Amino acid sequence: MSALLELINPALENDSVYITLAVVFIGATMFTGLDYLVKNKWGNNSGGGLLAAITLDGIPENLALGVALIGANPLSIAALSGSILLSNLPEAAGGAKEMAENHSKKKVLLLWIATAAILAMAALAGHFLLSDVKQEYLNYIKCFAGGAVVASLA
Repeated sequence: MSALLELINPALENDSVYITLAVVFIGATMFTGLDYLVKNKWGNNSGGGLLAAITLDGIPENLALGVALIGANPLSIAALSGSILLSNLPEAAGGAKEMAENHSKKKVLLLWIATAAILAMAALAGHFLLSDVKQEYLNYIKCFAGGAVVASLA
């Protein structure tokens, strides 16, 4: 429900409904395809699906987050970063635990570190590269993430 309200609803209220729904569908389809590939490679209970979900949800969200941080004061940035870390930590810990059952702990740690680095780079890219982008396009980026989240919940 949160994905619908926070990620998809702003675009439905302010932008093209058809483009919004198409982007949500693309996000859901990409997640489903990647989840299928991960499960074929690592198995159903590997935690890889959760890694794919966090990455597909996180990249568009962090792009938009980077834009939102333009002009923010250091305290706001620290508070937001801390809340993101705390909200994602339980998911990451659960996924890492599942992955460690079938893979070396070193490999699992490196995968999650790489995921964290990719998400941090997405926030930096959003901050430095998307500062002049229209809100409409940022809404569509969030819709892609919303589609991935909805597919991961399904």
